[in-house]
Amino acid sequence: MSDATTTDLRGAVPVWDPFRELEDLHSRMDRLLQSVFPGVGEFGTTEAWAPLADVEDTEDAYLVELELPA
Repeated sequence: MSDATTTDLRGAVPVWDPFRELEDLHSRMDRLLQSVFPGVGEFGTTEAWAPLADVEDTEDAYLVELELPA
């Protein structure tokens, strides 16, 4: 019986690192988003894209107009 924390007859079994898998997933998602939206900065940076917005406050509602790519 062998799992990620034991050794079998062929040698050491690699230890599973869930954080490394998350880092790999993050890198792959970044590459995917860069291929779909080139020139957009990483999420949370000051280079991130934001649409132009016009917000108007009326007596009973907020009117929001956004410029989005078509």
